[in-house]
Amino acid sequence: MFLFKSELNIYLRIPETPTALLRRRRVAILILGSVLLGAVLGRFFKVLVLVPACALVLAVVLVRSADGEHGLLRPLLEFAVLITSLQIGYVFGLVSHSIPSVSERRGTTVVPAP
Repeated sequence: MFLFKSELNIYLRIPETPTALLRRRRVAILILGSVLLGAVLGRFFKVLVLVPACALVLAVVLVRSADGEHGLLRPLLEFAVLITSLQIGYVFGLVSHSIPSVSERRGTTVVPAP
């Protein structure tokens, strides 16, 4: 019996095409990173910080699509998805600022020394 899918592919002589799977994983990682970056920016900075962050995302998308094998539609769609996830992360960062911490809920807040 076959243990792994790659063994089955070798037996059946099916060529593996990992490029589509790797591309999806890379985009998913970029989306999660964009949400986390947006959350950090929303927690500590004002909304104007999104302008250079969007420029950074645009630069990343343009560098990734430099080979030009898919045309212009795919990078534009990827840019729109990443900008949207960055803004959603920014909103999460703003909302997390207003959620009280565990120590504040228990009434054991640490008062800074005068």
